[in-house]
Amino acid sequence: MATTVPSPVLDLRNGDLVTAESIASMPTELSDRSNANPAVVIIEAVGAIYDKLIYQLNRWPQAVIQKVLSLIGITLNPATAATVSQTFTLSAPQVADTVIPTGTQFSTIDGATVFATLSDLTIRAYTVPAGTITLTSGSTSVTGIGTSFTTDAPAGYQISTDGITWYTVSNVGGNTSLTLTASAASTVSGSAYRAGAVSGTVSGQCTTVGSASNIAATKLNTLVNQPAGVGSTVNNAAATGGTDIETTTSAIARAPSAFATRDVACQASDYEVFAQKILGTNSRVKGFANTNVSTAANGYVTVALLSPAWTTSSTVSSQERASVIRDLQTRTFSGSTTVDIPADLQRFDTGTNIPAVLVWRQSRYDEATVRANVASAINNLLNPNTYTWGRTIFTDDLVQAVGAAVGVDRVHSVNGIPAVGTIFKTAANPISFTALSTSATANAADIGAGKITQNVTYLIDTTNKTGYLVTGVSGTTLTLSSGYAGTTGSVSSMTYLNVGDTTLNTSYTLPFSNLSTVTTSSPPSIQVVGVVS
Repeated sequence: MATTVPSPVLDLRNGDLVTAESIASMPTELSDRSNANPAVVIIEAVGAIYDKLIYQLNRWPQAVIQKVLSLIGITLNPATAATVSQTFTLSAPQVADTVIPTGTQFSTIDGATVFATLSDLTIRAYTVPAGTITLTSGSTSVTGIGTSFTTDAPAGYQISTDGITWYTVSNVGGNTSLTLTASAASTVSGSAYRAGAVSGTVSGQCTTVGSASNIAATKLNTLVNQPAGVGSTVNNAAATGGTDIETTTSAIARAPSAFATRDVACQASDYEVFAQKILGTNSRVKGFANTNVSTAANGYVTVALLSPAWTTSSTVSSQERASVIRDLQTRTFSGSTTVDIPADLQRFDTGTNIPAVLVWRQSRYDEATVRANVASAINNLLNPNTYTWGRTIFTDDLVQAVGAAVGVDRVHSVNGIPAVGTIFKTAANPISFTALSTSATANAADIGAGKITQNVTYLIDTTNKTGYLVTGVSGTTLTLSSGYAGTTGSVSSMTYLNVGDTTLNTSYTLPFSNLSTVTTSSPPSIQVVGVVS
């Protein structure tokens, strides 16, 4: 087996060793070898110069290696800048739309690392929704009449009756009931109200390159530019993608593969390399040998393509596909047929594919922030640019990603809770509970395939902030994982979610999630069921 030839070291000595040897070789009559001896001083000066020469001499093989690599078309990959999803928060909802322009800068607290936004971010002005609300001094509960809180004042929004004192919504119990993160300062009855978003998220990129631009979560919290109305900014997830210039060692490691695919594509991996060069930086390609799209077929190679400029409606353009095929037709081995297909994006942000999550939050974080951080963690995990082609989305993967989100103390600890490919559901009929009992009674219409199922379903008590795994189903009798925390009686519209791994449609499928907590309510399936100190 061939091995990489190690870089030669032409001189193993250093300046200090050469100097010491020179002083030791001085004639014996020059017994004074102290630093006061002019001869010693001269030798030490020459040794320092020689130290620099040795360094340059031993750097020479690296330069030769780089030159040889460049002769076969392999150059060192340049350093790249990290990107980040940055949240901007207003001091309060504004009477007009707030636009945070492209290029707005934010940094670490010491100003050493600066990022800039890549596009405009618009946080919509507050509205005056229909209906009236009642607040009670010292209470976090809000009651509405003729209101539609689920759309007009979702979690994370702020509301106000006078436009001066604003309260953040932590939870929406329905169109006429919501909960605040802080108690009302005074009692207000039957008042019109204002409601609006206070935060928005936009992509940003570091103004410098290198791995040092991969800043940890929450560390980009200083505004360099101060857009009007913006009170604070933070990155809820770490900045990623920053790399240093490639090392010669790394280039040597990939040289055999790159050299082997200079002209002819033989293996599926060769097709991937050529196609990715055509699509450009940040593209993705997956090759399948002896496959015609999804059918086993000798003499065929299928390449799945994801453009660096993909959208949910077009993962690769017809022009890009044509360019890839045109290039590969000149490289394929005799008799082979190349088939190109767009990457298949399986979405997990709409319809019945909303991820379902139960978490306990740390007390120093409010529910809206935790929900936003969990949504960001799921978005990062189910990112087509990085997720493994066609790999089943396993419950454990979501547990790890969600558990690492800022503000999350733990995911609910029984049977692996986060799930993808389900929807946050509501029982059509009331469920009867007994205080502190692990037994509950449901309606037969709510039990069965896709509904309340043993060891799959979690019942969500949004009033008491508790989740219960249904560990047994016998007729209409449910066994819960813990005693019911509420009072004895029937609960209408009991919400629940089902957990489980999710298989992607095909081997060339990539998942996509775009959960947002900016302009709409938090995905209802992200539930904060408890709080810890």
